[in-house]
Amino acid sequence: MKPRIPTILAVILSLCCVAAAGSGDKNTALIQKQYAAWNAHDADQVASFYTDDAAYEDMAFGLTSHGRAEVRKMAADFFASVPDLKLEIVRHSSSGDSGSVEWIFSGTDVGLYKTGKKFSVHGASLYEVHGGKFSSNRDYYDAASIMRQVGVLPTAPTPEKGEKTTMSQQGRILGIGGIFFKSANKQQLQEWYAKNLGFADSGYGVMLPWREKDNPENEQMTIWSIFPSTTKYFEPSQASFMVNYIVDDLDALLDRLGKEGVRIDPKRQDESYGKFAWIYDPDGNKIELWQPLKPKK
Repeated sequence: MKPRIPTILAVILSLCCVAAAGSGDKNTALIQKQYAAWNAHDADQVASFYTDDAAYEDMAFGLTSHGRAEVRKMAADFFASVPDLKLEIVRHSSSGDSGSVEWIFSGTDVGLYKTGKKFSVHGASLYEVHGGKFSSNRDYYDAASIMRQVGVLPTAPTPEKGEKTTMSQQGRILGIGGIFFKSANKQQLQEWYAKNLGFADSGYGVMLPWREKDNPENEQMTIWSIFPSTTKYFEPSQASFMVNYIVDDLDALLDRLGKEGVRIDPKRQDESYGKFAWIYDPDGNKIELWQPLKPKK
């Protein structure tokens, strides 16, 4: 699926809709079979989807498995530690022989920390495929979130009544929603980042999950993406980059910035995945502001 993207944050919409294009994606069937094997708790079947020299890295726990036999052992260890382990695919995006998957990992902690408590955490995987099997896989998720949910780490303290916190001010930055920059050699640069830093850009940007500091139960995603040097999306800024910031209340922030005399672009954009506005810093750099829609419960 190659949607027309008027804004790079439409990346997020395309990721949400990628399942609809699964029949045309040669990696979709492989992903679905792999996750079915995980949910069937079949270590042999999980390992069968990897090449003999595959490298599987679990970044949260610092584990690296080389080759099919070690991948099988790693899967078996997880099944023993989380006997009701479940993986749910949220989004999948791929291009050529690489791609990314956002997922939810849930279950009961029997062997990780031996608490017997349930947990659920969002994460993302970057992968490469050779000869119809996975040759590389990196899993990114927040182990500290699991530890807090099962009681190994304390939860964030609740402020006393009347105590002022940063949460009391609406219209604040929650984190970075996107990092975008131009290149005259987009394809070569994407290949360099994929090879050296593991940033497998599937054509829709690289997804980097994180959690809000003040509300760790709220998960967000930073989109890292390279634009062609001919893009007009950063105009009128002459800079080769643009940063997108996630905000909690776009209208409140714009109201405050307007009173401070900050240059605000008159353009606004409302999409099914959030509201957007643009401002400029004193050097003329264009800044994108994004207020995501709250997920329906």
